[in-house]
Amino acid sequence: SLPADRKVFVPSWSDVSAEVTRRARGGDVVVTMGAPPISLMGDELLAALSIRSTGGASVVGSDSGAAV
Repeated sequence: SLPADRKVFVPSWSDVSAEVTRRARGGDVVVTMGAPPISLMGDELLAALSIRSTGGASVVGSDSGAAV
């Protein structure tokens, strides 16, 4: 089981990418759970993490609903 301090609930859709980008480190697995349209968050998260890792030089894409 994941320790409580490693679980995060982000109530606002617009804050999810920033929160994941702030917390995620190389090798982490990010799991999003919830009712649709949460499956659409995958592309947004990949873009935000790509911008962070490349300093904004490029953005990767994925199929809609991709697991992150």
